[in-house]
Amino acid sequence: VAFLAPIIFAEGYGLKSRQFFDNITRICFHAFLGTFLSCLVVAVLVFYLVPLMHGPDLDFISCLAFGALISATDPVTTLAIFKDQQLAERGVGHL
Repeated sequence: VAFLAPIIFAEGYGLKSRQFFDNITRICFHAFLGTFLSCLVVAVLVFYLVPLMHGPDLDFISCLAFGALISATDPVTTLAIFKDQQLAERGVGHL
């Protein structure tokens, strides 16, 4: 979370500042929600699939920690794709 602001700033610097600040809540919402959901999905998959493959029994907290490490959303890539596809200019930046 501490690195989220500099990462967003790095890519957002190339955007028009008006567009960036108009969409900052949307950008942060998608970054946090996407990371949270991905963390949960990865944790549940690891929790149930590792024992099926005769791996070690892991507690759910360990699976959540692994999910958090693996599921880091890259806002720079997301912003770059939005910019490349010109979603804001076409009026579909809310996606």
